[in-house]
Amino acid sequence: MRLNKYFQFSSLQFLIVASTLFTISGQLKAAEVSVVLGSPNTRLGFVQDIFEKRSDLTPVPEFELTTQVFSILHRKQVRTASSVGIVWENGASTLDLLRAGLDQGARDSQIVITSVGPIPDSICEHVAQYSDVAFVFSLGSSGIERRSREYPNCLSSNILFIAGLNARDLALSDRSNYGDLVRLAVSAANIPVIRANGMAAYGSGTSFSTAIVAARLARIVETNSGLSGAEIIQALLDSTETRRMPSLVGKTQNALGLIDR
Repeated sequence: MRLNKYFQFSSLQFLIVASTLFTISGQLKAAEVSVVLGSPNTRLGFVQDIFEKRSDLTPVPEFELTTQVFSILHRKQVRTASSVGIVWENGASTLDLLRAGLDQGARDSQIVITSVGPIPDSICEHVAQYSDVAFVFSLGSSGIERRSREYPNCLSSNILFIAGLNARDLALSDRSNYGDLVRLAVSAANIPVIRANGMAAYGSGTSFSTAIVAARLARIVETNSGLSGAEIIQALLDSTETRRMPSLVGKTQNALGLIDR
C-alpha cells in the first residue's frame, strides 16, 4: 500500500479463515509498544489525519493495519500499545511527519515499531539520540539490497532492521529487502491476525514481523528493567529464540533468524 512517493507500507496479503477474536490471560504488566503507522487513504495515496493514544488493544475499525498489528501484540501478551498515525499537513514534508511520529512513539514507549519505509539515513541519525528506546524497522518489501555504506547511521545499536522469512523453507522472502543492515530475519508469512471487522485472518508482510519482534522485546523489558535500547535488542539477538540460518548467509549481517511459533 503506497503512502506517498517517498514512503510505503510493507505489502500485505490476507486469507480470511474464521470470525472469532483471540482471548488471552496472564498479560504483561508494564511494557508498552508504540506503533507508528496510520490510516491509509487509498484515494489520495497518503494517510489520514490522526494522532491517537490508546490504552487497550481492541480493534480499531478506521485503522485496518494498526488493528492487525495490535492483534499480534495482544496474542503475544503485550498489554498496551500507542497508535501514532503520520499526519499530512500543509507545509510538512514526509520526513517531518515520520520524524514527528517516531518522536511521539519514543515519548510513549521504550519499544517503537514502524513498517513505513524506506527509512532514510537522516531518520536513523535522528532516532539514535533516544538511547533508552529500541526501534524496530522493516527494511521493506521490494526485493532489493540495502547496504550499510549508504546508510551509516542506520547501524546505530538501538535500531533493529528486520527482513522477512517465507513459510515454505524459512529462507528469505522473495519480496523482502536484504543486506548488512539486517540483524534479524523474522517470519513474515501466514501470521494470524484479527481484522478491523473482527474477522480472524492470516497476514503476510514484514509489517507483522515488526510486531512479532516487539512482543519479544516487551518481554525482555518486563523482566529486565533499566536496559538501554541497544541492550534490549542485543538481549533478543543473544537469546535462544534466534538461530543462525545458512540460507541467510551473505543476505544479512549475521544470518540470524527468528521463527514465530
